[in-house]
Amino acid sequence: MKDKFNEIERFLEGILPDSKITTFMKIIKFPSTVSDFLFEIKIKRFLSEIDRITQGKKDKFMKKIKNKNDLKDLGFKLLNIINDSDDENKCVLISRLFILFIEEKLNERDFFRISYLINRSYYKDLFALKSFSNHNTICTGDSIADKDVLESLFSYGFIENRGIDGGNSNLNSGGTIYSINRYGIIVRDIL
Repeated sequence: MKDKFNEIERFLEGILPDSKITTFMKIIKFPSTVSDFLFEIKIKRFLSEIDRITQGKKDKFMKKIKNKNDLKDLGFKLLNIINDSDDENKCVLISRLFILFIEEKLNERDFFRISYLINRSYYKDLFALKSFSNHNTICTGDSIADKDVLESLFSYGFIENRGIDGGNSNLNSGGTIYSINRYGIIVRDIL
């Protein structure tokens, strides 16, 4: 376990402000308050996914960001995103997004935007995005996904309103029609 912390510490040294790395590692090793304990859990969940990235990809990512201040700013923002998360499972999703960012499958702006949207959402609602795997659109009257969950996903920014279905005489009750947007597709695919 000690070797794992040393490896993590070396990786984080490049992206965290110099004065923060010592404090950060102390928090991980010896939590003293409830918030430190919760932060430790979130960080461990985040890092559990980062382990899937090869050292070569990590090194390439570090070289890509030429300015050391930009790298430290990225690390600071990343810590804030993790800290703002109210569910440790969201940290896993954010970690998977970060992997996409490191692998250049996601740009920085979208990484931060989607991370923000994930943190705004109720974690279990995100699984309704999987309902869009077999359907281009879902209507609140279709009973494919819960109406309240669809409305929440719309307010979080993962799906778009495509209008109203007035229903028909075959007992189709109609309702609001939603389709998944590109942010929703990315989150659906990392769930």
